[in-house]
Amino acid sequence: MHILEMDVQLTQDKQVVVHHDPTLERVTGVDRKVSEFDYDELPPALEEVHMHFDFSVYRQKPGIDDGKIPLLRDVFIQNPGIPINIDLKGGDEELMHEVYKLIIEFQRENITYFGDMDEARNLIAKKMGEDAGIRTFASIKYTILICVAYFLGVLQFVPFRHYSLWFPFFGREKLDTIWRIAGNQWKHRFLAGLYRWLTYWMKPMFWHLRKRGVLIMFWNINSEDEFERALTYSIDGILTDWPEEMRRIADQRMNKNASGSDDDLIFGRRKDS
Repeated sequence: MHILEMDVQLTQDKQVVVHHDPTLERVTGVDRKVSEFDYDELPPALEEVHMHFDFSVYRQKPGIDDGKIPLLRDVFIQNPGIPINIDLKGGDEELMHEVYKLIIEFQRENITYFGDMDEARNLIAKKMGEDAGIRTFASIKYTILICVAYFLGVLQFVPFRHYSLWFPFFGREKLDTIWRIAGNQWKHRFLAGLYRWLTYWMKPMFWHLRKRGVLIMFWNINSEDEFERALTYSIDGILTDWPEEMRRIADQRMNKNASGSDDDLIFGRRKDS
């Protein structure tokens, strides 16, 4: 099974586009916001775009990438029936309403998750989508609350009010990258190592939430080491920048272990321009 994950923003002429960063600089080389342009005026993507959380580079593929920042409408048209998780960027209720209208227009209520990493705005999204059956994901604050409840031993008494939990998973390679980005500072190394240690002890938490029907996804899994470690947890799937590579690793793993299969694992692809 496959799922797409993307961040969306609103242009000056109220078009919903797929874009992750606060500005266009990393993707287009132009240090301005999406909201400062009409859609037709948006600068094209660079031929090579540096990825988040590692030092890899995505190079546009001839005949596949046209360099245009995509509209959410076009993503819906090109991917009918594929579940999509939409992170609303910028805290704009107008953006929330526009995304909601598109979900309804394309009748994607049962296969679309949307929300905001900010808890207050996420509750507004949840209230907006409830009547239509649109699903929401847990915000950062709510995720922290759930983790605290787990370590306090009271998670079973806390209602989980969203449909999915997207959890950052740090393997060795990602920790090394964070340390390099942070200048190898001891504080960042300590915090990153502590986070990885705490994640290990949260294995029963993910199992418990899955038993309660919560979709559990780990992000961003971009290496074989991270992939193998992620599979030791009770999760529904992984989010990756390199789905073809992760699929190859999964197929190799399945061939080596004929008694098991990763066919039910969800492969989520980030579609951030």
